[in-house]
Amino acid sequence: MLTHECLRLANEAVEDRRQIYGQPEENLTRMADLASPLVGLQVTPLQAILVCIAQKMSRLVESPTHEDTWVDIAGWAACGYEIAKRMEQEEDDSDE
Repeated sequence: MLTHECLRLANEAVEDRRQIYGQPEENLTRMADLASPLVGLQVTPLQAILVCIAQKMSRLVESPTHEDTWVDIAGWAACGYEIAKRMEQEEDDSDE
């Protein structure tokens, strides 16, 4: 199935970048910290991911069949999922 291929490629890309840039949340926290003074608002790592996905969506408007962009969106979504699950776990732990 093509969906499995997209997700496999996205996973490979995330893991490759994890080796180069470190954990996604650490990298996205740095990105959010850099973006915050530029926009005059506190940007969170999850918001930084949404900006990255929006950039990819903008590119798809011009080139909707560019496969790598679809794979990148899946990768960013996976990173967002990972961060959101960790945040959810931290909330659950604090409630105990």
